[in-house]
Amino acid sequence: MATEKQNKRPIPPVDHSGHRKRLKKRAELEGLEHFEPHNLLELLLFYTIPRADTNDTGHRLLDEFGSFAGVLDASPQALMRVHGVGRETALFLSMLPAVFRMYVQSQTNDYRGLKNLDEAVDILFPKFTGVDHELLYMLCLDSGNRVKRCVLLAEGNQLKVELDVRRILTEVIISNASSVILAHNHPSGDLKPSVGDHRATKIVADALQTIDVPLVEHFVFAQNRFMPLSTDSRFSSSFGTAFRSTYRTDTSADSWVGEIESKKMTYKKQKGK
Repeated sequence: MATEKQNKRPIPPVDHSGHRKRLKKRAELEGLEHFEPHNLLELLLFYTIPRADTNDTGHRLLDEFGSFAGVLDASPQALMRVHGVGRETALFLSMLPAVFRMYVQSQTNDYRGLKNLDEAVDILFPKFTGVDHELLYMLCLDSGNRVKRCVLLAEGNQLKVELDVRRILTEVIISNASSVILAHNHPSGDLKPSVGDHRATKIVADALQTIDVPLVEHFVFAQNRFMPLSTDSRFSSSFGTAFRSTYRTDTSADSWVGEIESKKMTYKKQKGK
């Protein structure tokens, strides 16, 4: 009689190659637009997990972080706490938001002459996509409204970013800029300008006046929405009038909110509350 130990035979590994080929073929033929989040994660994991079933891992990641964006925004340390996710996979997933930002920035990095401030939004919005802390950027424009430089002035935490006026003036002088546009984000998602936003805008505008360079606009971005502070009556005195955007033509509006609907940068405008 065979012993229990003798009856236990090694279980052969499951061959997932057929399923992988079918999913890759589907992506090739249909694109990724109709993929469910777990299917897209499964596909991405093929490239760091060569043999195991990645479908279950994709589901576990979504269960843990709540959404596809939540997975990609998670830190490598948090990702590695999910069963089936090793160091290489965690690093790969956590790098994707930065890859996407660089891709979109490269599409909008044509520093041509801006016809209006909507085109400035095209350049600035990708720089805040997927960012969980506050950033302050500055566009330096020449006399033809061409963007000479796009400068990351400061990085902060989720609540604030420090303002360095001397740095701003130095960058403007180095760029030989004729006008300036500022932009920062509210990672909380609350678009409402703060007392600090008002104070910082006035400080920068006053400092730029000493070198005869107008502050044209200061944008606040929050998720897929933005507000040009020049449309808020509390801020309007701080801005020059080098050129105007389509959403600045209605002077009766107390403020305007723009919503970015897609990567093609189409906007919906509405009066701010």
